[in-house]
Amino acid sequence: MKIRLYFSEDIISGECILNAEMSHYLCRVLRVRIKAEIFLFNEISGEWRGRVQAAHPKQTRIIIEECVRTPEPTARLKLCFAPIKKSRISSIFAMATELGVTELQPLKTRFTHNDIGREDKVIRQLIEATEQCERLDVPKLLPTLSWKQFCAEQEKSPEALLACVETGAARSMTEVSQDLLPQQILIGPEGGFSPEEHQEIQSWEHCLPITLGARILRSETAVAAALAQWNLLCFNRSR
Repeated sequence: MKIRLYFSEDIISGECILNAEMSHYLCRVLRVRIKAEIFLFNEISGEWRGRVQAAHPKQTRIIIEECVRTPEPTARLKLCFAPIKKSRISSIFAMATELGVTELQPLKTRFTHNDIGREDKVIRQLIEATEQCERLDVPKLLPTLSWKQFCAEQEKSPEALLACVETGAARSMTEVSQDLLPQQILIGPEGGFSPEEHQEIQSWEHCLPITLGARILRSETAVAAALAQWNLLCFNRSR
């Protein structure tokens, strides 16, 4: 099993000391041994291969040997979403990370009845998903906005927004121009957008209301569908 760990500090050749949290994970959870191969990475330094020199739950020493991946650009994509139940919101964090989201923008809409939970726990989930999916950069978690604050931002924003709506005038993702690469995707709450929110979405000139199909999707399913289609749009554009 390839072991990848997100390391927030600069990574260079030579000796590297891991903190107690990372050391505990390596020694108690993964049970690594001396000379085990470890990969450390971040968005600034890239990904580096190293080997365990000394393993202890409170402090582990790694000898960094070489850079195996240099930093690479990531297309900016903000996922604007209403938090859902704690038992299911972790799937949104995992899918967003795996499918290329760079910023997560939680929103309080009229029918939002949940919050994201503890910020440190969410960040840990984002880091774990990044380690698993071979990304170099961890998505950024933004402070939760009220719908009023979000509207104020959109009125000033020049960035194209794909709003996934259940009703009203909407096109499919396949109808989005190949020349347009939206940098924001909006997913509604479990109860859907209110009529007033629908009207505001339709009024934004930079907004493209889209449908994800004939069925009403759960929020986490809508996130997966929208991001998968956005990735396909990126792929077709690059060909």
